Amino acid sequence: MILWGNGQRILKVYVDAREPVRTSVWIRQGERQVRQRVTLQPGKRLANVAVPNRILGGRHAGLRIVLTDAAGNSEATSIAIAVPRLRR
Repeated sequence: MILWGNGQRILKVYVDAREPVRTSVWIRQGERQVRQRVTLQPGKRLANVAVPNRILGGRHAGLRIVLTDAAGNSEATSIAIAVPRLRR
């Protein structure tokens, strides 16, 4: 879900893991791409990803999330998300 915070579009990614996981989040729209990595501790955690202006609003973008644990095991998922327009 992309919300507004401090005048900026923020993608909130919720992760419920029983061990620390490295989270990689990609937002892709054509040739435009944003990537953020964050390590989340066990339990329900939240990763906030700022959606820059180069990701155009009013269109769909691809979201890919990859979770990797300490042993190197990884799980990935991809979905389409709606990107809200920039506020003026």
